[in-house]
Amino acid sequence: MAGLNQRLSIGIGILLAVIGAWGARAQVKTDGPRSLGEKPLLLRDFKPTSMLHAPVHNVYRARFPVIDVHNHVNDARSAGREHTPPARVVEVMDRCNIQTIVILTGEWGDRLQRVLDEMVKPYPGRFMVFTQIDWSKIDDPSFAQEMVGQIDDAVARGARGLKVLKDFGLEVRYKSGRLLALDDPRLDPIWAECGRLGIPVSIHVTDPEAFFHPVDQYNERYEELLAHPDWSFYGPRFPSKEAILEARDRVFARHPNTTFISLHVANWPENLDYVSHLLDRCPNVMVEFGAREAELGPGGFSSSTRTESVSELTRRRARPCIETTCAGSRPRTNTLTIGAIRARAAGKSTGCICRAEFLKRFII
Repeated sequence: MAGLNQRLSIGIGILLAVIGAWGARAQVKTDGPRSLGEKPLLLRDFKPTSMLHAPVHNVYRARFPVIDVHNHVNDARSAGREHTPPARVVEVMDRCNIQTIVILTGEWGDRLQRVLDEMVKPYPGRFMVFTQIDWSKIDDPSFAQEMVGQIDDAVARGARGLKVLKDFGLEVRYKSGRLLALDDPRLDPIWAECGRLGIPVSIHVTDPEAFFHPVDQYNERYEELLAHPDWSFYGPRFPSKEAILEARDRVFARHPNTTFISLHVANWPENLDYVSHLLDRCPNVMVEFGAREAELGPGGFSSSTRTESVSELTRRRARPCIETTCAGSRPRTNTLTIGAIRARAAGKSTGCICRAEFLKRFII
C-alpha cells in the first residue's frame, strides 16, 4: 500500500510539472505578440528601411549622345492631362545629353498630327513619333487593309514606327467577346507592311510573371496586386503568359523582314534563358530593358550572377540589345544609372534610354 501511494505521488508530481511547463509555454505564446506592439502590424503599414550598405554613384549626363527609345511624354493621350512644355523637355534632353526621344503612343490621324506639329516639326532630329493600331475596328471585314492604309498615312505624315500596347493579347476582343489572338493571320498584312516600309514594331505584351499567378500568400508581388487588382491577369478570362508569348514569337518568326523591338526584356525578364533563345531564333528581334530592373533579381543588379547573365545576353548578340532603365510617372530628378539615363523631369514618363544608336536609321 505504501509503495502504491509513493508511485501515485510521483505520478501526480510529474503531471503537475507537465501542466506547469505547458502553462508557461502558453503564457509565452500569449505574451509574445503583445511585447512587439499593442496592435498587429497591417501589411499596408509595413514600410521597412533597407539595411543595404552600398555606395551611390549618380551620373547626371551621358558620356555619349543617346536615344531614348521608350517614352510617352506629350503623346496623343496627354491632351487635357499632364503636359510638359516642349522647350522644357528639350532643356532636360540637352542637360542629360539625350539626342532623340521616341514618343511611342502617337495614335493616328489628327491626334498623331498634333503630336508631330508640337514635338517633331519645331525640333528637327530631337523627337520621333510612332503610330498605333485602331483596335476599335477589329470587327470590320477589311480591318487589316484599313490598318495598312492607316499606317501608310501615318508614315506619310511623319511617324517612324508602330507601337503595340499590352492590351493586345489580353483585352482586345471582338464584339462577341472572343479574344483576338496575337498570331491571328488576319493581322499578317499589318506586320508585313511595317517591314515593307522599313519601320520597327515596338511591342509590349503580357506583364511581370507574378501578375499571372494567384494573388495569395505565395505571390511575390502580393502587396502590389492588392493595391492594383486590375493588374492581375490570373484566371480563365485571360490566356497564360506562356501562351501569349508563344503566339507573339510565332509572329516574329513569320515576318523575318520586319524589325520587332520586344520591350521590357522581351516581357520575360524573370527568364533570361528564354530571352537568349528568342534572340538566337529570331535575328529580326531586339530587346530593351526598360522598367524591369526589379524582375532582373532577386537582388536586381546587386546579384553578380544576374549581372553576368545580363552582360552575356547583351555581349553575345550579333545585333544590339537596348540597355535601358525607366523613370516613374511623376519625375523629380535627373539621374544616369546602369549605363543609361533617367531623365525624369521630361514629362510624365521619360522612359528608357538606348545606348545603341541603331535607331538613327529610322529618324531620317
